[in-house]
Amino acid sequence: MDVKSRYIAIFSIALNIFFAARYFSTEPDTSALNPADTESIAAFEPDARNNSLVVSDSEDLNEVYLSLIKQGLSQEQTKSLLATKLKQQYIDTIEKPNDKFWIHQPFAQIEYMEALSMGYQQVRKDLQSIYGHGVKDDPVVRDLFYPVANQYPFLSSQKQIALQQMQLDMHKSAMSMHSQGGDLNGISSGRSPQDMLKAVLDEVTLKEYQLRTSPMADKMRRTDLQFTEHHFRRAFNILDQLQSPQGSGVATSILEDLKELLGDQDGLILWAAVDPMFPLIKRISLQHNVSNDKALAAYDLVITAKKEISEAAQQKNSDPQAVIFMIQQLMMDLKNQLSPMVGDSAANDFINLVNGRRS
Repeated sequence: MDVKSRYIAIFSIALNIFFAARYFSTEPDTSALNPADTESIAAFEPDARNNSLVVSDSEDLNEVYLSLIKQGLSQEQTKSLLATKLKQQYIDTIEKPNDKFWIHQPFAQIEYMEALSMGYQQVRKDLQSIYGHGVKDDPVVRDLFYPVANQYPFLSSQKQIALQQMQLDMHKSAMSMHSQGGDLNGISSGRSPQDMLKAVLDEVTLKEYQLRTSPMADKMRRTDLQFTEHHFRRAFNILDQLQSPQGSGVATSILEDLKELLGDQDGLILWAAVDPMFPLIKRISLQHNVSNDKALAAYDLVITAKKEISEAAQQKNSDPQAVIFMIQQLMMDLKNQLSPMVGDSAANDFINLVNGRRS
């Protein structure tokens, strides 16, 4: 996968929660009301039997609130009604994007999401103007202030809102980049997904976010290994060293750490999930009808040989001839190990990978 595709893929994974969030629900959550409150509100709600409750059409929310209080509702009972009124005023009036899929309009959905974001921002602001900042934790309207609570319950209200706005900004950037043919030259400094995340989340919450949405965590889950939470976190932290500037230099120790944590077989499987070489191993295996188990065993031999050859090459300045002989011997040993396992033809293709050549 090239840089452009990888960048877009990171956007996609980061955004997969955005469109499913309860943030875009159209009805307030009244499930947390006390039964007595629910009955009291129902008694005042206008219907065919009772038209005693009047919800003012005034745009002055404080005036509407005082009107409801005068009609006998408690402060708690007014919250659901005001939330509904505000949604009708700021959310329901937003024009939905048309379904003309045959017309090129790449930003129609984005513009709609931006309008929703501004609408919900106004709903929250107005509710807090009446009930104070503590209203964000009231069960009746809590979903408006914790829009991604189902996915990221460890985040505060402020960070959830900021994260969702960041996801919208990321999606807009991804769409813009895609419409320009994926040209990364137009991306300004500090606008990479990682930079944008760091601007919103601290180190602890960023790690929690990455555990749930990062490409690395997704690859780990796709292995079908049976992780516990503890082992998943530790394995992620081990693999996360690959993101550092010294990542390639510590690859061997990372694999050893994974094997120590998960066992030789599971550690190797997890390493294969993030190693760009393993898809090449799989492709050669498919070409030669090599089973999955033998492909993994061959992969283990190949990466071990690459490590040993790399270590031998570091001694070339002291005795070049001895190093050449040592490397030839390592290659011969590898061929002797692979051939009985996968056949000569597949073994030669695997050895080409060690030599840096692709069949």
